[in-house]
Amino acid sequence: MRDKSDADFLIQDALCKVKDICKDRYQTYGDPLKTYAAISTITSVFLEIGKGPYEARGDISEEVTICLEIIKKLIRIQRNPAHLDSWDDIMGYAACGHAIAERKYGRG
Repeated sequence: MRDKSDADFLIQDALCKVKDICKDRYQTYGDPLKTYAAISTITSVFLEIGKGPYEARGDISEEVTICLEIIKKLIRIQRNPAHLDSWDDIMGYAACGHAIAERKYGRG
């Protein structure tokens, strides 16, 4: 069992990592308020336009969840198109979406 000083160190270490991640994201994508405001606006429009029988009662499908992740990455790419990780993430999300759709609906 770890003592309190060990736990305090682990907490402080985790907080330092989070601070570094936030600093990196700020440098990469800019002001998070502006980024998440844009994500929020586009997500709201996307969900309103695409309302189907499931979304109307509050359930969100796997496919819609993947689309929302892609929307987030598109906003980040708009802010920093040179950040290749975001492009990679979109390819990964699209591949997952394709696999899920094929499994659920077939090739039709």
